[in-house]
Order: sequence, then structure tokens, then C-alpha cells
Amino acid sequence: MNPGLIKNYTGQGAIGAMRIVKAGSADGTVAQAAASTDPILGISSGAVTMSYDDGDPVDVIHRDIADLQLGGNVAYGNYLTSDPNGCGIVAAPAAGVNCQVVAKALESGISGDIIRVLITLTQIQG
Repeated sequence: MNPGLIKNYTGQGAIGAMRIVKAGSADGTVAQAAASTDPILGISSGAVTMSYDDGDPVDVIHRDIADLQLGGNVAYGNYLTSDPNGCGIVAAPAAGVNCQVVAKALESGISGDIIRVLITLTQIQG
């Protein structure tokens, strides 16, 4: 991992480490992302066995290379978004649907794997 810009937020609800996070309900807060349409901000830091509880400080990686746990099969170079558990899945929106992207995969993997990703916050449309 080679994290660049990391910022600390207050967590809302349970957040796993190496999961995609979204803007929380108030300024300065984050929650675990649960959909490709969530306002994604970055990836939570920490070891695979870590988790954050409601109100805990959460370090969020906003830029550069980070580790991300996958929720499905991913190929090298795929754009990634969030599944219902904040894990990375291929961003493949239906026609006319907007999709928030958190990163590009720097290696292939399957559900449950932890891979390196290049954080690339953007939105794509199918």
C-alpha cells in the first residue's frame, strides 16, 4: 500500500477496514458505502481484522494506491464501485444510470480477496 492523501473522519455505523466509504449524514462523517450510487469518498484504512464502530475515528484514503477487499470477480484495469457491504465490484451501470467509481484495479481478484487499487474518484454513466 502507498497511501497519499489520508483524512480522519468520524464513523457512522460499523465500517470495515479496506472498505469503500461514503459521505455521512453530517459534515466530517463517513459511513460504509452500500451502493454504486452512494457519494463515495475513498477507502477506509487498516488491517483486514480491523473494524470501526459508530463514533470511532476513521482514516480514509482519498488518493494514490490502497488495499481494497473485493465483493466479486475483478479484472486488472476494471473501474470499481461498491457492493452492499462496501467491498469493491466492477462498475458496470445500466444504460443511462450514473455510477460512482472509487478506483481502478491494479490486479485481478475474486470475492474476498484484498487487492491493490489506484484511487480514481469519478462518475461514469452506462
